[in-house]
Amino acid sequence: MSRIDRRTAIALGGATLAAGLLPAAAAAVGQRAPAGGILLFEPRLAEARALARQARGQRLIALTGDPVRLWRDRLKDVSGPIGGITRWSDYMLLRDLAFEQGLRIRREEHIRVAGQPMLVDWTAT
Repeated sequence: MSRIDRRTAIALGGATLAAGLLPAAAAAVGQRAPAGGILLFEPRLAEARALARQARGQRLIALTGDPVRLWRDRLKDVSGPIGGITRWSDYMLLRDLAFEQGLRIRREEHIRVAGQPMLVDWTAT
């Protein structure tokens, strides 16, 4: 019988947790995201990329660079829903920008993945 050290046990537990959370979160994205509109996602995190691929009928935009500049250059005149699968810090900025544009957050779900920053799956209309 082989022994598992603490580091391996934690890594295996995190992988198991992530595997368990991802399908549930993907189902939530597929069921709750409104058709059409835009979905911003964090391309550096595998979980965000995987969830973005589950979205249907939305235009995907990778959140690279400055989120404020992205909003001002490409999203300030968008009509229709805007959503995201973003880090908490980006969500806070984008939420305020949406509010300035007259949009309100209608859905906010926190996705915790072991060893990664918390993701927020959100929709503003």
